[in-house]
Amino acid sequence: MAYVKDYDLYIRQKVGPSLPGTGLGNVTLEILGGADGINKIFQLSAPANFLQLYKNGLFMTPGPDYDYVFDGSTITFNEPPGAGAVITALCWRV
Repeated sequence: MAYVKDYDLYIRQKVGPSLPGTGLGNVTLEILGGADGINKIFQLSAPANFLQLYKNGLFMTPGPDYDYVFDGSTITFNEPPGAGAVITALCWRV
């Protein structure tokens, strides 16, 4: 069963079960940074190998020509999320 943990400025971390048959375990990581309409860079409190990112419930496509870039510990949006945006990250670490 998954749960959502609230953080300041409407940033959330969703943690769910491990991916079956993959050996990947879910991790609880805090997303550091504020969704204030200006900030484009968000840090995870620890590195992750796999990330699925949602903004206001919509799946974000990774890649420099799409919505964001993820390097293992830093999420950089191509456009800053609006003030009060809800950012949800599903993270796994091997």
